[in-house]
Amino acid sequence: LGLDGALPPRRIAMSRPIRRIALVQPRQPLPSIIPQELIVLPRYGVPLIATILRNQGYEVTLFVEEIHPINWEIMYAADVVAFQAMTCTMGEMERIVKQLRLKSSAPVILGGEHASYLPENALRLADYVVRKEGDETIVDLLDALASGRDVGTVAGITFRKNGQAVST
Repeated sequence: LGLDGALPPRRIAMSRPIRRIALVQPRQPLPSIIPQELIVLPRYGVPLIATILRNQGYEVTLFVEEIHPINWEIMYAADVVAFQAMTCTMGEMERIVKQLRLKSSAPVILGGEHASYLPENALRLADYVVRKEGDETIVDLLDALASGRDVGTVAGITFRKNGQAVST
C-alpha cells in the first residue's frame, strides 16, 4: 500500500480480449450478536449486471459472499473482476482485491453506493469506478477496454490518467 492507503497504481494493457468476468458482492459485516449464517443480504444490483453481461455474450460468474465463498481459481482466471460495494463492505473488498492482485493483472471495476458517492476513494482499490446506475455503463466500459477505445469516452466512470482522477 502507498502512503495514502491505496494499492500501487497499475498499468492496464489496452485492447485486451474480455470473455470471462467475475462479479463479487462482498460480505456485509453484521454486529457480532447476529449470526452471519442466519442472515443473507443479497442486493439486486450484481445479479442484474450479471444478467445484462450474460445477455451480451460474456461468461459471468457471480459471487455473493453471504451465500457462497469465492472460488479463487475462477477469480484468477477472469479477464475482468467487478465489485459492488457499500461503504460498510470496503474493508472486505480491500482484502479480496489484495489477494486477487497477487496472481492476476485483470482490471478491477468498482460500482455501487460507495463508488457513486466517493469515486476518488474507491480508486484506492479499483482501476475503474462506475458511478450511479451501471447497467449501460459497464457494457460500454468493457467494450472500450476490449477494443482499445479511449475509456474517457465512457460516460459515468472515474479512472486515473497521468496520476490524476478523471470523471466522465
